[in-house]
Amino acid sequence: MTHNPIVKQSVIGRFEQPTIERNHTGYLYSRGQLYRKLLAGEGLTFGERLKGGYQLYVINDAPHEMRWDLRLPAEGRRDNFSISVNLRYRVDSGKQMIEDDVHDTERLVVRALETPLRKAALQFPLIDFELAEQEFEALITPARLAECGLALMDADVVMAFSDSDLQRIEALQKLARAMRYPQQIEYSAEFPSKEPAFKFHGNVLLNFKVLDPQRLPTDTLDEAADWLWHQVRAKLRRESRHFTVDHLVEVDDAMYAVLEGDIFSDHGLEITSAEIEVDLDEMGYAHAVTLAALRRERMEEQERKLLDEIKQDRDISGQERYLKFYAPLIEKGDWQLLALALAQNEQDINQVLGYLDERRREKLGVQFKLLEIAMQKDGVGEDVMEQLFSSTAYDIARTTDTIRTELPLLETSEDSGHDNNESPVEEGEFSDSDVTATRTKSEDESEDDDAAENTSSDPWDVTDE
Repeated sequence: MTHNPIVKQSVIGRFEQPTIERNHTGYLYSRGQLYRKLLAGEGLTFGERLKGGYQLYVINDAPHEMRWDLRLPAEGRRDNFSISVNLRYRVDSGKQMIEDDVHDTERLVVRALETPLRKAALQFPLIDFELAEQEFEALITPARLAECGLALMDADVVMAFSDSDLQRIEALQKLARAMRYPQQIEYSAEFPSKEPAFKFHGNVLLNFKVLDPQRLPTDTLDEAADWLWHQVRAKLRRESRHFTVDHLVEVDDAMYAVLEGDIFSDHGLEITSAEIEVDLDEMGYAHAVTLAALRRERMEEQERKLLDEIKQDRDISGQERYLKFYAPLIEKGDWQLLALALAQNEQDINQVLGYLDERRREKLGVQFKLLEIAMQKDGVGEDVMEQLFSSTAYDIARTTDTIRTELPLLETSEDSGHDNNESPVEEGEFSDSDVTATRTKSEDESEDDDAAENTSSDPWDVTDE
């Protein structure tokens, strides 16, 4: 309902006498400026009537009662306060009403009080409606209305809740009690695996508490629990899809990791603890056993490949040691030093023997090839042919003999811990004299080869090289 403070506006003619009634005030304006006020029962003077031409405004300054119903958003803007404001006021500045061209004082009241009331309402949850009511009454002060040219006489704020508002308050009170204690929910569900045909079966036990009822996505605690479970289940389903059914331990750990942290604090909830049990049905277990067997086979194959690579690396390493250390000793014919070196590195014995045997075979192959060429050619001297035959026959004889006779100290290294005076030399072992004889033999052979090299200048001459 509107309340227009200006009840009359007119121009006073000459000799005209206006009447100002009770609870009204007249305002005389001359040339747009306030000339003077006329109180109730007061009229114009003779001179004013003689002059005439005044603009007269009559203001109703009687007390006015106003009822204002409004809904104010509570904290979180999810709920609202329904209030009724009962005011009693009057016009205090008729001049302000006239100059501001006010035609409804109630609109001035709403404009002056609505903004501070809304700001105050946002500071209180709906459950604290009693505190909010006191704050609303404290905000409706005479000073706020005086700025509008009105004088506040009385004010009262009444909460006007509907049945739905009362039910909401009851639910919030229940939530407030629930906030003091952790809540618990338990659900069972199926969770998809990486293979659509097989699923995980899980039992989930959640302990949670309400942090802020105003942030809850639902109206009641039971609805909040259902909402929380649907959110948790969705997160667990997204995580379980990364695992096959033979990774029960891994999927269990991943599900626990998903629920760590304040993931629902924005919705006023916090998971304090969780227990998750993941299992498989009979078909899932059978498939998990099959996958585990396949994974075991792949691991064994990888281990075999790794061992082969290690063996190959060892062979390459042994070949490098042979070329770096053993090969010069063999080229020099220093069998005693070679035997001592192999005695300290027994793992290289078979490899060195293999290299020696291969080297001998390559050398015999070259000699046979030269002998074949020499026999096919005419004009080759008998001395050259004799040297080729003798050298080849000598190398054949050496090759057929075991290579161990050239490495005498390999066997003696095994008995180095025995006393020579107490243990006789057994079959296959060598004494110091044998080592000396062998070394002398090697030196003699080397000298014979050098002599043969010096006495022959024929291009078909064959040396140990």
